[in-house]
Amino acid sequence: MVSVIDNDAETRESLKFLLESKEIPVSTFSSADEFLKNWKPERTGCVVVDVRMPGMTGCDLQIELNRLKQNVPLILMTGYGDIQLAVEAMKRGALHFFEKPMEYPELLGMIEKGLALNTAARIEAAEQKEFEDRYSKLSPKECVIAELVAEGLTSHEIAERLNIVAGTVDLHRSRIYEKLECRNVADLVRMLVTGRVTRTPPNGKK
Repeated sequence: MVSVIDNDAETRESLKFLLESKEIPVSTFSSADEFLKNWKPERTGCVVVDVRMPGMTGCDLQIELNRLKQNVPLILMTGYGDIQLAVEAMKRGALHFFEKPMEYPELLGMIEKGLALNTAARIEAAEQKEFEDRYSKLSPKECVIAELVAEGLTSHEIAERLNIVAGTVDLHRSRIYEKLECRNVADLVRMLVTGRVTRTPPNGKK
């Protein structure tokens, strides 16, 4: 859902009509405070907000969302004289800013980009949690062996380093693959090396 925040009723209604004509779910708010009171993070895909409003400004809202670690694509609408504020917001991670009066096709394109970015981020977060959940099933010993396998060591090399027999390493490896739902070493390496999980150093300490 796109959240449109502007104290100007005409702007809110215009953007609502535009988005609904494209079958994009939209909710409108007359202030940033109203938005925060009714905010549903799980449904918010993109925020379009005016820079300068009574009370909490669009920039203030951005700072608050950043403080809450909510990486929601944010598009700013600016009036004359607000460009410097918009530039500062871009440095803080805003997706784009438009100076009023806006070109609606360009704004719509940027909103669609924001929604796509949010969807990708949600998928990434869900995958990250899934991998973390799998990794949490490993025992401390399995975490160590998984790291050594990812480093490219053979079962015999791991056995020598940990002072255990190679057969025990192979048993641990099969359990690791099962718990992590890995098909092979390549899958294991991708999961660990790409930062999908919080890795455990080979000494077993976090």
